[in-house]
Amino acid sequence: MKYFNLNTGGKIPSVGLGAYKAWSEMVENTIFTAIKAGYRHIDCAQLYGNEKEV
Repeated sequence: MKYFNLNTGGKIPSVGLGAYKAWSEMVENTIFTAIKAGYRHIDCAQLYGNEKEV
């Protein structure tokens, strides 16, 4: 997997999971499955309305 270098010295995976428009009912299972599959970059924001579930 390709990573991007951050100005903090850390790295972030180039492929992430977006949570925009993900229904609150499906978010928990989706995030859990993504983490089990190796995802470490989860895109979320307060505007999406599902930040608590993420």
